[in-house]
Amino acid sequence: MVFVRFDPLCACFWVLRPPLPNQFSLMIMSEVHHLISRLGGRLKAVREQKGYSQEGLAGVSGLHRNYIGMVERGERNITLKNYARLCEALGLALSDLFKDEDVPPQPEALTDEQVN
Repeated sequence: MVFVRFDPLCACFWVLRPPLPNQFSLMIMSEVHHLISRLGGRLKAVREQKGYSQEGLAGVSGLHRNYIGMVERGERNITLKNYARLCEALGLALSDLFKDEDVPPQPEALTDEQVN
């Protein structure tokens, strides 16, 4: 991220100068919240695509359904260990959760006619 600030004492611009610590902390927290929300949304999309309810995923993963709902809404900052548990329950690689592209569609099952 590039920061530009005008310095009136020397009448010049400072480039790549970090903002004040409070502003920097707020920017980082905003980015973290955005990431948490995106991961929760991706998790929800995969869960729905696989046909799981929150309660069904909770049963398979060993996490509470309310907790899963809060994760999907971006209200909880969970550990990688719990992300791994949820991904394992969904049959998804943990690294796939962090990819930028949309959730890949599941391949259609072949019918007997297509196999023969």
